[in-house]
Amino acid sequence: MADMAGTLQGPPGIPGGVMAWKGAYNAGTTYAINDAVYSNGSGFYSLQNGNVGHTPPAGTSDSYWSIFALAGGLDISGWIPAPALTFGAADAPTYTATCSGDYSAIIMPGMRMKMTQGGSVKYFIVTKVAYSSPNTTITLYGGTDYTLGSTITLPYYSMMKAPAGFPMDRTKWRVVITDATAATQATPTLNQWYNLNAIQIAVPIGAWRVLYKVQLEATRAVSNPMWVMVTLSTANNSESNTAFTQSVYNPYTTIVFLGVNMIDSLQLASKTVYFLNAKDASGSVTALYFNGATPAPPTLLIAECAYL
Repeated sequence: MADMAGTLQGPPGIPGGVMAWKGAYNAGTTYAINDAVYSNGSGFYSLQNGNVGHTPPAGTSDSYWSIFALAGGLDISGWIPAPALTFGAADAPTYTATCSGDYSAIIMPGMRMKMTQGGSVKYFIVTKVAYSSPNTTITLYGGTDYTLGSTITLPYYSMMKAPAGFPMDRTKWRVVITDATAATQATPTLNQWYNLNAIQIAVPIGAWRVLYKVQLEATRAVSNPMWVMVTLSTANNSESNTAFTQSVYNPYTTIVFLGVNMIDSLQLASKTVYFLNAKDASGSVTALYFNGATPAPPTLLIAECAYL
């Protein structure tokens, strides 16, 4: 891929470390060492200075040129033809597709895929690959824009972060849940976790950066200090991961406000629901609130694909 200076990052071992992209090969042009060209459907870089009149061979290397992109394989767009894919199942926003043979060491999580369906080109991020003879099953995340069904044609995969056409807008590769209510739990039991207003997010298979943003409020008896906690958990009545937990202690006032912004990473082998829970940790709280109602900002849960 060309950078702002017009050079291409080359494979290991290229003298000088970079290729200078010169476009389509021209027999009348004199090429310097590491100049890169496109010829006969393949990509080549020059092995010599003063290289003129030596047409790159089709699909091979010689003393003048070394091939770095084979016709029918990786092209300058970054896409590599994939094996034929058959639609497997849907668990939106993820889908599965299968191919014949073991591709688990070739197509791997984090890679990009594109394919055509119903005349439309669609893009996906690979989140899981598993081989069970005779087929490889590929789990694909379609973000906010792409769904998958039967009759897949023209499949490609890419090891690049941003192959041609792949949408890099981070907001397209997120699962987002918002709640604009003032969710309440009256007279909470000491140290009992509550999932106020059933606020939850289903995080798909793969690697994710997960964030929650909530205005946690509580009221209490005047004479007692107050300690309240909030967490994101795999159950609606527990704390499953202390990395997702925050707390606030207030010995002075009868009401406490806590604007919580929390983020951590998850690696999931299967789709998992996470619940936003709160609890009274002091025994003096008379009510808990997730206040997402105006003028407060809405309660927000986000799972963003970590392969971006």
